Amino acid sequence: MSHTPGPWEARRLEPDGFIIRKSGWEIRTPAWDVATWIDRGAPIRKEEDAYLIAAAPDLLEACKAEAVLWRHYIRCPKCAGTTFCPDATMMAATASSLRAIALAKARGKVRE
Repeated sequence: MSHTPGPWEARRLEPDGFIIRKSGWEIRTPAWDVATWIDRGAPIRKEEDAYLIAAAPDLLEACKAEAVLWRHYIRCPKCAGTTFCPDATMMAATASSLRAIALAKARGKVRE
């Protein structure tokens, strides 16, 4: 199974003068829409939902980087389950950066 590759962004839709539509949220890549939904007055925090959904590819990549790091750490004789070897140190830095960016994007603090 594969998903639409990121980056995704959350963008507020506003009614326009050409197409009659209600306001809502759109999740998109630079090339096409991933998902669109229209406000219907339900008590759902749509802005937060939009940011979280748009961060999905980034969150997945951060999780993959963490998995690579810990798989290496468990198997590496230099790490020996107690410290990071130079390779693990680089992997940890990468995973930490990806995690911080993904979490900030999921909270609406980073936009493409």
